[in-house]
Amino acid sequence: MDSDLLYLQSRFELIVSSVKENAMNLHGAFAVKQAHATVLIAAGERTIRERMMEPVQSTSENKMIMLYALTGPGTILTLTAIAVLTRMGLAGLTTNDGPHGLTEILFAFATSFGKNGQAFAGLSANTLFYNVGTAIAMMAGRFALVIPALCFAGLVARQKITPRSSGTLRTDSLSFGILLTAFLIIVTALSYLPVVTLGPVLGHLQFKI
Repeated sequence: MDSDLLYLQSRFELIVSSVKENAMNLHGAFAVKQAHATVLIAAGERTIRERMMEPVQSTSENKMIMLYALTGPGTILTLTAIAVLTRMGLAGLTTNDGPHGLTEILFAFATSFGKNGQAFAGLSANTLFYNVGTAIAMMAGRFALVIPALCFAGLVARQKITPRSSGTLRTDSLSFGILLTAFLIIVTALSYLPVVTLGPVLGHLQFKI
């Protein structure tokens, strides 16, 4: 009886030690798998963060492009609207009003933005209002265009070189030339077509009639 109890006790202790060893092995394997999964999750989160940062850079570049494209129309049309809506602006029209007067005001600010400025004979531009207004247009044409252009160049310079793929739009291709030309025409037309219609086009039709 005692020998049987000793045998059973030894077998029980052997089974318990075997279970403990297997449990430790399972725990170790689980720990290794958990560490491996943690590494994979961290790598995936890093990749996601890197990919999430890429659109931010592209968004910044697009903002600089749109700021550069809208600086001209925003400056010229804003100054023209102020001149048309104020007495000081309308006081500069000496001989013409209506559509032709709007054309004279628009031409004065547009040429000031693009170069040193010109004016029709019917617009007396040597006044405080037009001296300040055309000076603002000249400053915007010089510096307001340079700042977004330099920012855009800095963003492009920080980009990494990526290999060319099937989705790359080459700048020396016909597709890029057509796309750029269409963009310039559409943006320019949407910016200036309303005021050109109310000024030169309407003035020309009035003279025809």
